[in-house]
Amino acid sequence: MRHLHHQRRVCSIWRRVTRVIVGQETAVLRGLIGSLSVFQPNVGGFPANGHCTFIGLPGTGKSTMASVLAQAIGGTFSRVQCTADLLPRDFTGSFVEKEGRLVFEKGPLFSNVVLCDEYNRAPEKARSGVLQAKIEGFVSVTFGEERSFSLPRPNIIFMTLNPMEVSGLYQIGDADRDRSLFQIFFAPLRQEERIRLLERAEGFLDAGNVEEEAREALTPEEFEEIRAFIWSEVRAGGLLKEYLVRLTEVEYLEARLEPVRRELETLAGISLSSLFSGYLAERPALGLLGASKVVAFLGGSEAYEAGRSPRLWVTPSDVREIYADVMNHRIRLSEELEVLCPKLAPRLLERLPERDRRSFRSLSALLPREIVVRYLLQEIVSRVPDLE
Repeated sequence: MRHLHHQRRVCSIWRRVTRVIVGQETAVLRGLIGSLSVFQPNVGGFPANGHCTFIGLPGTGKSTMASVLAQAIGGTFSRVQCTADLLPRDFTGSFVEKEGRLVFEKGPLFSNVVLCDEYNRAPEKARSGVLQAKIEGFVSVTFGEERSFSLPRPNIIFMTLNPMEVSGLYQIGDADRDRSLFQIFFAPLRQEERIRLLERAEGFLDAGNVEEEAREALTPEEFEEIRAFIWSEVRAGGLLKEYLVRLTEVEYLEARLEPVRRELETLAGISLSSLFSGYLAERPALGLLGASKVVAFLGGSEAYEAGRSPRLWVTPSDVREIYADVMNHRIRLSEELEVLCPKLAPRLLERLPERDRRSFRSLSALLPREIVVRYLLQEIVSRVPDLE
């Protein structure tokens, strides 16, 4: 059956990536789910990939994840080291003169997998070249007149953010953040994981491993076929879609988290009129729908270990599994709560699951807002009912 064959092929990607990256199974799985997700189907027929933003200490496997995934799907790979002097053409490409005529020389965005390393070092003007590519499937370049060039399929963009420094970094705007499906945190490795990494490194040049990886590799066309199958064949019922909408309505979430607001007031010692601000547009619900279909297809978050069969329908537990990763870079805190994040973060960090505590502990002083948001998202999935 097609769905079983497709799931086995996805498992081969998982095996290949985790053969190289040690101790980041959760982050790798999230990156794979994002890559397989249809984030925003467009009128032109381009099913945008679920691009991901990675945050973590240097050396935790963020860049490696992108390059090994490109190899696993048999695709092309490009890397852009972001700096303050980049221009849009450094991402998109530009017209150059060759043999007396102008030709378009494609930039790094014309690869199946693109890594924008230290993305927040690039100024907003340069990043504008990436915005269009993330959703629309083509880039527009002006040279006398505007011309558009289609991107290959798949076109997966991974961005790493530098959380370690304050100088030389630029804010990532709301429109840019909204076009990334996931924000994924890479945890520091434990001692036993570091030892395992050294042991695996000794076998990287083994000829048998190289041959096996060559046999397992997909093609970009096969990867796109699997994505299209998941989007069209995994069903989400009407009640499930109502659940998705409730999970992305700020006013509804504010009302549901009233007890949490009072609890945070007690911890902070001052009153809070609200937890959230702003409005969540349509992309969060679309992102939850696409990603939860992939989770269902994989048989849940532990599919690889448990060998579960794929499901062709989405359940609320599938949505809860990826809810925080879809929402943590989109939720806007109220100004009052934003100011209190450094004070509240150390207390709330201890209330997070062990997996999240590992990811945040080494960066807690640098990411207090993210810790508070993660706690609130944890409370949302426990307090919003499946049916209402």
